[in-house]
Amino acid sequence: MFIHSPDKEILYTTNQDSCNQPWLLGWLVRGTASAGPMVSAMTNKLGMRTVTIVGSVMAAAFFVISSFSVNIDMMLVTYGIMGGTRLAPPFL
Repeated sequence: MFIHSPDKEILYTTNQDSCNQPWLLGWLVRGTASAGPMVSAMTNKLGMRTVTIVGSVMAAAFFVISSFSVNIDMMLVTYGIMGGTRLAPPFL
């Protein structure tokens, strides 16, 4: 029985080894956690609804951009750092 694994697909399409792949989730979580103080200040100034909507739209845009990544390093920046920091508003 064949189980589809998107992790192996990423490695196959980018022709890279598997040592950089765990960094993707790590940077996503780190980006979300590190944006907390900035999001808190923006929420106090602009309001929760505005910050959540703008953050969600920007996160979705960066995730779409990351789907066109040609290597793991580009995906680390678009998915991990940029997408992670834009995921903070809905969670906070």
